[in-house]
Amino acid sequence: MANNRPDYVPDGYNTINPYLLVDQPEQEMLFLMSIFDAQELDRIDNAQGEALNIRMQIGDSPFMIGRATPGYPARSSMQYIFVKDVTKTYESAIALGCQSVMPPTKQNYGMFDAGIMDLQGIEWWIAQPLNP
Repeated sequence: MANNRPDYVPDGYNTINPYLLVDQPEQEMLFLMSIFDAQELDRIDNAQGEALNIRMQIGDSPFMIGRATPGYPARSSMQYIFVKDVTKTYESAIALGCQSVMPPTKQNYGMFDAGIMDLQGIEWWIAQPLNP
């Protein structure tokens, strides 16, 4: 697939970039590193050393995590992510304290997927094709 990124989108970003606004961005970052092998690309900290914004990447997908404030409260979201092993990823997330939204299930639309809710209230739908 050709790179169709418009010239006004900076390097390291896509046209659409998820932005997770959470109460504890460091906790979210560590969770994503543990479960999805996310990589921290850069971050901006406040004077107390707390992360205000963390730019990360999972696979080929960049995204950001921001610290909620009274003016910009935490928001829930739902993300759909492809993984190598749905069952292993699901079990690892549950072991870290995530809630099950849906156990690993073969779907009639050709995916094997599961849903979890992390400790920040974000739903992650993890998937792999049934016939890759």
